[in-house]
Amino acid sequence: MIAHINRGHKRRGLFATVLIVALAGCGSKAPSSVKIDASIETLVPADTILLVGTRLESLLKTPLYQRNFANRQLPQVEEFARRTGIDPRKDLWELLYASNGGTGVLLARGKFADEMMEPNFERQGVARSSYKGFNFYGNGGEAVALFSPTVAAAGEVDALHKLIDERGRSAGPPAALAAKLKQIPAAAQFWAAYAGGSIHLPFKDGTLLGNLNKLVASVQSGFFSFDLNSGLNGLAQADCATDQDAEQVAGAVRALIGIGRLSVPKDHPELAGMYDTIRVSPEERRVNLSIAVPEAMVDQFLGIWLRP
Repeated sequence: MIAHINRGHKRRGLFATVLIVALAGCGSKAPSSVKIDASIETLVPADTILLVGTRLESLLKTPLYQRNFANRQLPQVEEFARRTGIDPRKDLWELLYASNGGTGVLLARGKFADEMMEPNFERQGVARSSYKGFNFYGNGGEAVALFSPTVAAAGEVDALHKLIDERGRSAGPPAALAAKLKQIPAAAQFWAAYAGGSIHLPFKDGTLLGNLNKLVASVQSGFFSFDLNSGLNGLAQADCATDQDAEQVAGAVRALIGIGRLSVPKDHPELAGMYDTIRVSPEERRVNLSIAVPEAMVDQFLGIWLRP
């Protein structure tokens, strides 16, 4: 009898242990990679090869932003707020730019109520129209389309029409991009993922930034991310077709770092140390890059360039 009772207690104890472990496994886990809000993720077109994301809500809470920008009047931000009735510092939470290499759309999560935006657009002479039940605000070939009070998209009208036509059929970012997103840390406030294909950055050829187009042409896929929670921490990875291409990309990045070092103000030579935190390491057909600038150094750098 006693043995039977003991066996019963043991079974109940084992069951309780299994139940506790199972419940612990069902608990919410912190994401290991960056996540896109589901309301805009499902709008990403199937032919997208480039995604650029900004988690504004998280970025604005970083100590770096609070110390250097929170109390600063930024003319571009003030003008945007005046024109649209939307204050990016309060009303925008997340931005996602999606491009197929030819055209792109900017998807946004925030506060986009018609009654808040329409009076401002009317004062600016912006026309209102609709397409398949969705309100459009714009003149000429570009517009802002409202999908809900918290989701909007901006871009060329044709691209926005396509976005609406494909709405409900998208499964989110294509597989190649989804794989890159899994490599981007969850804490990143600004990031980009590229799955390969023809693309041209909006920089004039022959300029320093224009040289980035030559770099992109040698890259088959890749990503980069920045986390400003404590200093400036970044990761980047570029996959190339050959080992030689990877060496050329690494060499070009080192050259850009060298140019940046030369641009350091002569009266602040200590800021050259920022460039010493950048590590470029080619690995067969892949180039890895990391940057870890201490918080104090970033603040000092911004203090020089943002000085009134």
